[in-house]
Amino acid sequence: MSMGRDEEFSTSGPGTVPDSGPDSPQDSGPDYNRYGSGNETGEGTHSILLLSGYHSDSQASWARSLMEGLPEFRWYALTLPPRYFSFRLKGSALSWRNKLREIFPRNSMHLEDGVSPGDGGPPDMIIATSSVDVSAIRAVLPRLRNIPVLQYVHENQFAYPLQNKRPMRNKGPLRSSGPWQSTELSPASRPSDTSRQSDTSRQSGKGRQRHQAESRALERDAQASQLYSLLSADRIAFNSAWNRDSCLAGISSFLDALPEKTDPEICRDIAEKSAVIPVAVEVSLFSSPQLSISRQKTRSARAGREERQVHEHPHIHIVWPHRWEYDKNPGLLLEICRGLERRLATLGPRQKHAKQQEQGPHGLQSDREDEKNGGWSISLLGRKFRSVPGELEQLRLEFAHRIRVGEPLPREEYVEKLTEWGAENRRSAVPAGEYGGEGQTSCRHLVLSTARHEFQGLSMLEAAYAGLTPVVPDALSYPEYFPRDCRYPVEKEDSTAIPKEHQPDHVIEEIVRRLLSPRPSPREGIRDLSPGTLMPGYESEIRRLLS
Repeated sequence: MSMGRDEEFSTSGPGTVPDSGPDSPQDSGPDYNRYGSGNETGEGTHSILLLSGYHSDSQASWARSLMEGLPEFRWYALTLPPRYFSFRLKGSALSWRNKLREIFPRNSMHLEDGVSPGDGGPPDMIIATSSVDVSAIRAVLPRLRNIPVLQYVHENQFAYPLQNKRPMRNKGPLRSSGPWQSTELSPASRPSDTSRQSDTSRQSGKGRQRHQAESRALERDAQASQLYSLLSADRIAFNSAWNRDSCLAGISSFLDALPEKTDPEICRDIAEKSAVIPVAVEVSLFSSPQLSISRQKTRSARAGREERQVHEHPHIHIVWPHRWEYDKNPGLLLEICRGLERRLATLGPRQKHAKQQEQGPHGLQSDREDEKNGGWSISLLGRKFRSVPGELEQLRLEFAHRIRVGEPLPREEYVEKLTEWGAENRRSAVPAGEYGGEGQTSCRHLVLSTARHEFQGLSMLEAAYAGLTPVVPDALSYPEYFPRDCRYPVEKEDSTAIPKEHQPDHVIEEIVRRLLSPRPSPREGIRDLSPGTLMPGYESEIRRLLS
């Protein structure tokens, strides 16, 4: 299924989120919260109702940053648990219907006392995440139609790489309709099979064909829902220019595929009411004084999560912070790991010496150090789901001896680990004896992205702010936030500019080269995404709708 989850982030730790499916726990229902502000009396303030239909770690962090960063407004939030992603795109309004009717009585122009935003009156505006269909919200409760809505788009449904092998998350019959429905081929319309395939092969081919049709149907339903939502919103904010541009391009392609012509001004109308405001990164977590490394290790040990010591000597440590799904291209990660093994296997002491002589004193740092270190290790810190891509299963089998941390960590420990690894990088960049520098330290830590889908890359940004050296593709949203030295070239799909799933050997070799010759983390070259920098943009959009 080509629809993805929310923009990847590790705000509450890249921990496991329950997957959707028939055996998932029953939904606990909507969560309604009131949040105070700097002005507890509410005098002279505006009230804002925030709707989050898939309230995951990233959604919660984004909401918290708004509420804490803009205390002059009174905030109220209606949220749903982070599961049943496909259903949330269209069904969050149904899940909230009773709660909304409770808050907005049918025959009253005001809200009931005790549960109302604004102490008796409707909210002055609504902010809805991209997991909410604004058109459905307004249809379910007509009294919301006149309240201005800002939709914040963490992700769009038009720029996901279609993965034929990606497992279906919601089982059961599909219910797609409309001109965007992907039609299943009937037996009469299917091309005849003239080859002498076995019955098993033919069934397998039909299964793949059916899966592709189902995936395409789900994809187009989600795209249609988002299009209606964007048209219904009064203002739109995207977290990156890539998100906005790929969304508009996808809408154009979607409309071109319809059987009848539509309003040619749709894309222009959406573009004119759109802005780009990134999600803020909690930079203070990594820039303020942190726990000492010894205390961090003590706390980790007390939590029963000792970090596995793969090597006794200095080595390259690669952090892969993505969730374990196909749109993060674990196949490329597997090929990179194999490339690292091949590279280190061919660089024996004699070959390394010859290579250094050929390259001179400024040859690859890894070539000079591999004689005394253990090579490399990897930590897989992203969220895991029930369905694990086969490439990651293979990686865990093939490179079990290289895995340093192989599971998600609680948020607090995750931040401590990033801070610890970043501190080691910074110390290694300072000559021994200068300002507390230790010269060569035990490890060089990098954070690697292999993503084919990334609308902002918050987990990568967090790690980079912590001090890990980022290695990212020169595609998607990464050029907006990371300097050129951090980006490796990739081959892209012609129609979408999304990185191809299978990259040629020279790309993999270039990634391996960059991993084995890491530079100091260019933290000063990474875009400033601190709350203090971004909140004025959010406030401007809010006041624009309130005026």
